[in-house]
Amino acid sequence: MITQLNPAIPLKTPKGDGFAHFLIDYSQEHHLYWVVFINETGECWTFANPEIRIQTNYTLGRNTLSSNPQNHPSDKDLHIHHFKNLGINNHI
Repeated sequence: MITQLNPAIPLKTPKGDGFAHFLIDYSQEHHLYWVVFINETGECWTFANPEIRIQTNYTLGRNTLSSNPQNHPSDKDLHIHHFKNLGINNHI
């Protein structure tokens, strides 16, 4: 499913800052994919969820953001947390 974002969402990407105009959802077994137009170049790129971060917004209290992926839980950590919450330990 593809959804047009209105308004567009400002994101930080590996290619630079840009605005996400579309969101692609291939189902619960996949990452969400963000279609982003890069501010500096005008290029259009698609990024998976782990590759992007929201831009800072002082009004909303998002003054600083970590650009270091090590500060964020990995997919494996998220799955372990999910299975533990379900009481399932044999998948860990």
